[in-house]
Amino acid sequence: MRKPFVNRFTYSHSSWKLYSQCPRAWWWAKVGSWFGWPNHGRPAKDPERALAYMLSKMETIPQTSGKILHEIAAELVAEGSMPAKGVLARRYEVRMLGAYAEALTGAYQADPKHKINLFEVYYGLPNPRDRLGQTISEGRVAAENLRSSRSIARARRHQVLAAERLEEFNIGNVPVFCKTDLATKDPVTGLIYLTDYKTSANNSPRRESEDREQLAFYGRAATLIYGVPAQQVRLTLSMLHSGTEDTWASSDEEVAGVERLVLRRAATIRSQLQDQTRNAAPRIRFPETSNPKICGSCVFYHACKGRRRLGE
Repeated sequence: MRKPFVNRFTYSHSSWKLYSQCPRAWWWAKVGSWFGWPNHGRPAKDPERALAYMLSKMETIPQTSGKILHEIAAELVAEGSMPAKGVLARRYEVRMLGAYAEALTGAYQADPKHKINLFEVYYGLPNPRDRLGQTISEGRVAAENLRSSRSIARARRHQVLAAERLEEFNIGNVPVFCKTDLATKDPVTGLIYLTDYKTSANNSPRRESEDREQLAFYGRAATLIYGVPAQQVRLTLSMLHSGTEDTWASSDEEVAGVERLVLRRAATIRSQLQDQTRNAAPRIRFPETSNPKICGSCVFYHACKGRRRLGE
């Protein structure tokens, strides 16, 4: 007998980031879009849920760029050989142009999970081709920087434990998900190296703090998934736009801090749910942000405001 399909509560770094920006956006992503997916080619029965599900799969042009760069990094690890100069940049550009062309067809309306839907195109932002061109220009540099990345070089010498793999584990009574960009193990020292690729050129102090917090979260994941002490884990931020990397050792103190943070944040979200194990709650329990800038850049604007023209 098939188990019931339950919309269970889980925590991830990205889901908390969404909630902290706008609780209503979290509700649309985790509750309002549930059962909004097409069924055997037919649209979901509830139009609002169908719209929310479609919007939940939307990406901005920079997000699509980041996804493609992560894919290319994983391919480099799997292929085991280094392509000639310029090959990765061309591979990246072809995929970006293909993604943009696909978004223009509107194919995402029938297959939102597998077809590209770009925020800039869907919401009619001015000059999306200009943004595409600028993003591709920066992304080509990032793709080529992978060739000289210390993390990729390490993957050639180490045992590869994971590359772009979604992991699930528990922190206390909280089910947690994270996607590991690259995890390797040094066969000599036994140290485990976790690499998080950053594809944005934004290197503000706030962004750097968020990035380091995210890697600390991954460090805790490594201790649970691979059964090693924190001192055996090395964390690496790989900044693909600049070609620089920063590596540091995890610690018991950092791991304990991550646990407290996850449990506190999960409790905050759960306090607004009807059942702490399931994503079920009326929309009104999750208020909209009062920040118009966040609202005007949110993929769920159409579902929330009932229109596609931003700012009206």
